[in-house]
Amino acid sequence: MTTIADDFFSLSIATIVEHLKISQSIAGITLMAFGNGANGIFSIIASVVNTKHPKAGLAIGDLLGGGAFVTSVVFGTVILIKPFKIAKFATLRDISVYLIGIGWMAFMMLYDKKLHFWEPAGLFF
Repeated sequence: MTTIADDFFSLSIATIVEHLKISQSIAGITLMAFGNGANGIFSIIASVVNTKHPKAGLAIGDLLGGGAFVTSVVFGTVILIKPFKIAKFATLRDISVYLIGIGWMAFMMLYDKKLHFWEPAGLFF
């Protein structure tokens, strides 16, 4: 018998949603996204912290590349294989927040030569 991620994550997230009394939509876009991207984020942090001359551009490129791949290739493939109806407001909200985050990162990389604490804090909030 094989186990798939859905068997584990669906039950776990359903329990968290019930316990914290949050909507399934919020749980899906936060908890599932964190569970999916946490390994990449923590491995990039470890590689930057444990290197004598860290390459921040490589870490940022890895994060942006992963996000762009999931947003375009995976989402596009799912739509092509099995069309489905989406919640228009939620989708536009998520895409808008994603584009604002990408724009903020582009601003920090292009117009500022030094990273200040408020810049990633602003992205986080």
